[in-house]
Formats: sequence, structure tokens, C-alpha cells
Amino acid sequence: MTDPKDLKIGTQIAMVPTHAEGNFEHPDVQFGFVTKITDTFAFCRYFFPNSDELRTKANSEATPFECIVIHNHHLQSIVYTYLIGLYPQYASLPEFRAAAEAYGIKFDEPDPDEYQNDQDMGINSCSDAVDFGKELSGW
Repeated sequence: MTDPKDLKIGTQIAMVPTHAEGNFEHPDVQFGFVTKITDTFAFCRYFFPNSDELRTKANSEATPFECIVIHNHHLQSIVYTYLIGLYPQYASLPEFRAAAEAYGIKFDEPDPDEYQNDQDMGINSCSDAVDFGKELSGW
């Protein structure tokens, strides 16, 4: 079992299911990375076997701590690239940003002429956000 205090966003893991009884070579072991940590689970994205492509594209999967083994299996820059693409808000977290930059990830600085927040865009409600999204997409 991995101590939740040892996990952070971007930690690479192996998910060893309980029926594998600790056998790291079991065919059901999955490799992925942490996207969120709660009191009861780590939410993780998983790769297809022997691939850099994510198997879990729509949502992260709740993974019990007792099934997690910290294990580096991909280049960390690949993990950070996925995280930034999936969760752009993470780029504003200083610890995450510093760790990603240490692996060569570059961040675009915001353009001061662009909208800086929802209020600047005139978005005050969910329906405003939907209308703004339609406008951007040409829908």
C-alpha cells in the first residue's frame, strides 16, 4: 500500500489489483499517473499496455491506495504534457508548474490583451458560458 502523503499530481503509478496478490508481473497490472488525491482514493489516468496513448480519456479512475505502487514507466514529460492538456488549470499551481518546467515543459505567458477571467468575457451565468462557447465554435 502506498501512503497517500507520498502521492502528488503527476506521480506515476502501477495499479496492482488485489487479485494479483502483489504480483507486479500480473497481466492486469495497469500503468498510469495521479490526477487528484482525496482522503479515500487517488484518481488516475491509465495508458494502454505498451503504449504512450491514454486508455482513460473521458475521466480519471478512482484507485484505492492499497492497489497503488509508485513506479516510473514513461518519460515524466509525457505525463506533464497530458496533465496540462487535460487540466490546464494545473499550470497556475506553482509547485506543479515548477516540476513541469524542470522536465522541459514550456508554458505560454498569458496575452494581456486576451480575456483574463469570466467577468471580462461577460460571462455571469451558465447560459452565458454556453452562448459564449457556441459563439467561439461558430455554432
